[in-house]
Amino acid sequence: MTFDNVFQGGASVDVFGASGSNPLDKWKVSGAGVQKVYDKSVRGYVLRCDGDRPSIRMPKDERRSLGLVQPFLVLQVLLSDDRSFSFELHVSDKGKTRRRILFSTSFREPASTPLHTRIPLAAVARGVWLNLVFDLVDLVSCNFGGAGFGRLDGICIGSACTLRRICTLRDPPGDAPCAPDGHSGLAVGASAPRGFELPSGVPTADRLFCMQSVLASMPAEGEAAPRGAPSASPEGGAAASLCASPCGHALDSAAP
Repeated sequence: MTFDNVFQGGASVDVFGASGSNPLDKWKVSGAGVQKVYDKSVRGYVLRCDGDRPSIRMPKDERRSLGLVQPFLVLQVLLSDDRSFSFELHVSDKGKTRRRILFSTSFREPASTPLHTRIPLAAVARGVWLNLVFDLVDLVSCNFGGAGFGRLDGICIGSACTLRRICTLRDPPGDAPCAPDGHSGLAVGASAPRGFELPSGVPTADRLFCMQSVLASMPAEGEAAPRGAPSASPEGGAAASLCASPCGHALDSAAP
């Protein structure tokens, strides 16, 4: 499924919902333990990714692009209490250079090569539904030498989680487009597609990821690193660590 011919000039674009007869039809699925299940707490269906190294990728055909051009991506997910969460975004800049942005709760610090970057998902809540918002314009510009965001080509989730919805937004969700804490002023539900809201009483949290909020949430020097964070090597550690893609892709480890 691609969005090249879908109108994207409105407030949002509905990319994925776990309801429907076969939501997995939109994804390339690898590994066991990926299934659509009914969740009583949210009164609807969700996509549960569990088991040994589950991986789902949209679109199915890696040669094609999702063609999503709105600057904010929102993942509505519930993270496991005891397992790391990792995923990657495939993007093209305005010059049509394709790049990958890797996110993980196990990463200790940001690191980049010319075509790939890793970004830690620090201080994300567990046991509550999260609206994780990613400022694609800011992330591409800050990590790839001022490059302009062109489009989102693919999404790959390579770890355990429960996924309910994905959308893109035209405008920042709230009054603070890049607050240092990643929280202030967020109001995802106000601009997200219909059905994105969760039932009353379900614990939720919104979190915006831009480079300012990523750096602000990193542990101070001397504090404990996130559970499962890779150790840094004295030479070339940042580039070498990028070779571990959460979705099993071989990445170029060229130095920045």
